[in-house]
Amino acid sequence: MGLREKKADRTRRLLIDVAVELFFEYGFDQVTMEQIAEQAEIGTSTLYRYFPSKDLLLLAPLDLEGGLAGPLRDRPADEPIDLALGNAILEAARSYDSPERSTYILRIRDLIDHAPGPRARLWDTLAQESELLAEVIAERVGSPEVSAELRMTASLAMMVLGQAADAWRAGNQEASAVEYTHDALAMLASGAAIMPRVD
Repeated sequence: MGLREKKADRTRRLLIDVAVELFFEYGFDQVTMEQIAEQAEIGTSTLYRYFPSKDLLLLAPLDLEGGLAGPLRDRPADEPIDLALGNAILEAARSYDSPERSTYILRIRDLIDHAPGPRARLWDTLAQESELLAEVIAERVGSPEVSAELRMTASLAMMVLGQAADAWRAGNQEASAVEYTHDALAMLASGAAIMPRVD
């Protein structure tokens, strides 16, 4: 990473940290972009260049970009696709398991759940991530196109991770995010979940 990229990354992280602290203290709706820029001692135009909307600042700590596609790309090339997907899902869940990170994410999700704009943006982002994951799956299996079957595979993987995350949040973190995710994968593999079908 060059000097310019490092400076941009520091600025981006500063803006996220300042914004989130303001959101925690005053609530998402009560904080303005101008207040964030002032607190960060950065010009408003610079803030908007990094984050065109306040919604993106609230979603940024979730680090969703490439959240499953990245770990899947990093799996060994000779690993069967089903195992590679399962291990990628577990790797994505692992990032939630440090005590500081888990508390932070829970507070962020609580803000998102009570703010219609960021909540809608989250669903849009997850849809984009599912499509990106489908593209990576296609690359791994050597498919020249992203078929309906591969999109369904990606959607299923995203659903497993989402279901595990919801169970983890609802369970007051009695178990780790990885344990909840492992249970969700095991449930799917066992056939305990009823898969819709037609005659």
